[in-house]
Amino acid sequence: MELRDYVHAVRRYWKMTIVVVLVCIEAAAILTLRADRIYETTITFFASASVESDDSALEDDEFTQRRVASYVGVVESELMAERVLESTGLEDEMDVRTLLQRVSATAGTETVLLDVTVVDTSDARSLQIAEAIVAELDGVVEDLDATDGQSEVDFTPISGPTLNPDPVSPRRTL
Repeated sequence: MELRDYVHAVRRYWKMTIVVVLVCIEAAAILTLRADRIYETTITFFASASVESDDSALEDDEFTQRRVASYVGVVESELMAERVLESTGLEDEMDVRTLLQRVSATAGTETVLLDVTVVDTSDARSLQIAEAIVAELDGVVEDLDATDGQSEVDFTPISGPTLNPDPVSPRRTL
């Protein structure tokens, strides 16, 4: 078929074309209005090495950069989810699997920044989970990574937890 054939079909069936377009717009509007609102809370951590040795600052920085990528997995782990659920008292509302679906982490390449995002249908619960992650991250890392009773990497939140007051989904204006 060529463009001319398509134009001819639209001209011939213009009433049906308008009906189909209007039905699709109405269906999209209904689905958007009925969808649950999703809120997002973000945190950015700065990871710093607290290695007490003769290593240079560059070696400490490289050590931390290599480790930050591993801590993405720690934030998204069942151990972390269990600790967050215990500290927030949300065990009755959700299980570990549900919490893991709501938390994501990323680490930039060649940086010591760890970004954590929490999404939830409740803005207050999203913020509560993010605050628990801030409180629990150092303890979880220390338990996993401790040598001589102290972790070699410390996490300092440099941004957040910040709740986006507007839902990130559905985007009704779009």
